[in-house]
Amino acid sequence: MGEKVGPLRTALRLAEALAFFERWAFLKNHEAKETFQMEIHNMLEVGELITEAAMMRTESRGGHFRLDYPETSERWRKHVILRH
Repeated sequence: MGEKVGPLRTALRLAEALAFFERWAFLKNHEAKETFQMEIHNMLEVGELITEAAMMRTESRGGHFRLDYPETSERWRKHVILRH
């Protein structure tokens, strides 16, 4: 997350992060029986949602800077809600 979805972002790095989450999707689909497994499931789920939201937002705002979209845009002055 720090390398691909950190404060400085690009579409390429975000796409690489989404590909990572797709490779590990099988972990999210298994029933977690131990606390450690549930923690991994939650980290993957939250990481994927953050990455998807960052990919959707084609602007820079606050502490998150899209190197490929350096300007702010009033159309993005809203909350993004994603659900899986």
